[in-house]
Amino acid sequence: MTTRKEKRSRKFRGLKTHGWGIKSHRKSGYRGGFGKAGGHKHHWTKVLVEEPDYFGKGMRGIRRPKKLIKAPKTVNLGYIEEKLDELVSRKLVEEEGGVFKVDVRKLGFEKVLGEGNVNHKLHILAFKFSRKAVEKIEGKGGKVTVLEG
Repeated sequence: MTTRKEKRSRKFRGLKTHGWGIKSHRKSGYRGGFGKAGGHKHHWTKVLVEEPDYFGKGMRGIRRPKKLIKAPKTVNLGYIEEKLDELVSRKLVEEEGGVFKVDVRKLGFEKVLGEGNVNHKLHILAFKFSRKAVEKIEGKGGKVTVLEG
């Protein structure tokens, strides 16, 4: 096999078309467009291989719609303590031997947060509690019950 003595580009000096004929290999059409053109169409596999993060992390899997993600309804300990007399009179809270039994489901809440002060012994039933709320309730001699479901 013979070796080429000079580079192809050198060989074609003096010719307008370098062996491609008229109009061939002139503009961006022969390569599918300039730059990122065709990234969602004919250059899609090139994008996937060479730049998988080009369109962001959203291309990695299924995301749940925001309307399906439900944030729990929360209540602070300060609110429960503040409204305690009113809740007892409306029979939403029971008092047994100085301990107030509060079921936050009856109040329309799901999670108890630790904002505010606790002055009474409370027995609170809820689906979730913050760490700070548990510390405050048990610090005053109260009790926490986590509900299932």
